Amino acid sequence: MEAEGLPEPAYKQSEFMLYAELKNKNWGVEDASWVATTHDTTHDTIHDENKLLEYCSEPRSRKEMMDFMGLVNRKHFWEHYLKPLLESGQLLMTIPDKPQSKNQKYVRKN
Repeated sequence: MEAEGLPEPAYKQSEFMLYAELKNKNWGVEDASWVATTHDTTHDTIHDENKLLEYCSEPRSRKEMMDFMGLVNRKHFWEHYLKPLLESGQLLMTIPDKPQSKNQKYVRKN
């Protein structure tokens, strides 16, 4: 980066991830010739939720569901998938009176 006259990367670490922010030569230039784009993850999340609900037509553990989705971060899985599906009533606990049970499984509401 230094050899090309670019700013040093900014590193940030979270639970299981290391993030590196790289800046190009136009960083900080207001009239850069590129246009920022955003990716709408709402559609992807809904698609993933539907796949997960289909997978949970029979009781599944949190670990089984995360493996099926290819996810490793429990907090992300809880916040973006499991919690919303439980709150909406689309997914049910098999042991609702013991939500922290190691034997807890989740099943799609029929």
